[in-house]
Amino acid sequence: MMTSIKNKLKQNKLIVAIYMKLYGHKKEVRRVQIAKDTLRNEGFDYLVMVEDALTNAGARYFVNFGSLLGLLRSGEFISWDFDIDYGIYIDDSFSWEDLRKAMNGIGMTLARQFSFDGLVTEQTYKTEKLTIDFFAHSEDENNSYEYVYFKKKEYKYDSLDDAHVCRLKMYKFPGITKRKITNRDIDISVPVDAEKYLASIYREDWMIPNPNWISAEGPAWNELDNVIGHGEFF
Repeated sequence: MMTSIKNKLKQNKLIVAIYMKLYGHKKEVRRVQIAKDTLRNEGFDYLVMVEDALTNAGARYFVNFGSLLGLLRSGEFISWDFDIDYGIYIDDSFSWEDLRKAMNGIGMTLARQFSFDGLVTEQTYKTEKLTIDFFAHSEDENNSYEYVYFKKKEYKYDSLDDAHVCRLKMYKFPGITKRKITNRDIDISVPVDAEKYLASIYREDWMIPNPNWISAEGPAWNELDNVIGHGEFF
């Protein structure tokens, strides 16, 4: 009953705007700070836990995006980051439901997912203090792909959970390997030729920290024309 009421209230943009102005912003700032602190202090424990769960479940996966960038650049998570990113192959041998079972097994629950045209391409799992994003990874003969969702300020969406869709077009790496983190006695799953993969997303100068990075200016960015995706929150 309460979930139904909350969903109806979310459709009222005026109520949402008032709530965000009075309470939502402070709540979100507090949540992000807790997540940042957790990532700094416990992030490597989460990496080991997730890697073990996914390996035991038979998944093909790798540390992705900002998490991969920070770990390969300095052996640490990026200072302003507040979650962990993974790429994962979703196919006939491993489904989103298989991922859910694996994450539930280590105490993480589904927080949200994004989809378009009925195709789920991203899921987020959470604990009380940290979230982990999984992006469905696919390939063709020449490139690899993942989908991300973003808002346009000037666009009026039918729902607050709607967003535009970008299909990232990235370097097709030849496989996944284990790699030891600098000054850490743990191995993580990363793409073979991870440096080339990162360059295809963040440009060739990815080793130089850039706190003003804009995703839409990266070489992989490929916005889909007039395609709207939808987020579901659980």
